[in-house]
Amino acid sequence: TGHLLHSMLSNSKYSKLNWAWDSVEMDFLEVQSTVMENWAYNQKVIDRISSHYKTKEKLPAKYLPKIEAAMLETLPLSELRLVASSIWDQKAHFDAKYMCSDLDKQVDIWEKLWKDVRDEHYVVRHEKGDRTFSSWLHLVMDYDARYFGYAAAHVYSQDVFSEFKSKGLFNSKLGHTYKETILKPCATLSGKQQLENFLGRKTSQKAFVDRLA
Repeated sequence: TGHLLHSMLSNSKYSKLNWAWDSVEMDFLEVQSTVMENWAYNQKVIDRISSHYKTKEKLPAKYLPKIEAAMLETLPLSELRLVASSIWDQKAHFDAKYMCSDLDKQVDIWEKLWKDVRDEHYVVRHEKGDRTFSSWLHLVMDYDARYFGYAAAHVYSQDVFSEFKSKGLFNSKLGHTYKETILKPCATLSGKQQLENFLGRKTSQKAFVDRLA
């Protein structure tokens, strides 16, 4: 939803700067997507957009807090996985000792690196034969060594959502400000500038850290 809104509502004179994956900073590109996920844990939102596919019954209110609690319980684990994956990504792309012209050896080298990084930075230990990186689409779709952008985007998106959380999830005035400052400029301004224009201040990690806690 976030990427769709960004592509539909971005508006610049030059198409190169209008919803351009390669022009928007990678640690800002996912803000528009990840910020929208927060609305999925609001009962009013769920009631408006979903129902049982047969009975049309709305999700009983008693379930949503449990769903959110389950998400929050595993959230630190998800963030650790992002950190570990990002570290692997950086090493695999930048450190020559992890590069090899022999494809079979290259895969073995990367699996060893995958094990070392996960064992140090992630709580779920590596199992022999785990080559998750082989199906990691981002590595071959221009992300290159920029996968860390997801982790950074989570910090920014929680900062953005904190404004809606304090001023109202359905605050139309704030929604308009979000459209004008975060969605519309696309690549005509830096992500940092867009965030500060929306927030009216410098970005902060507080909302992200509070959510993890």
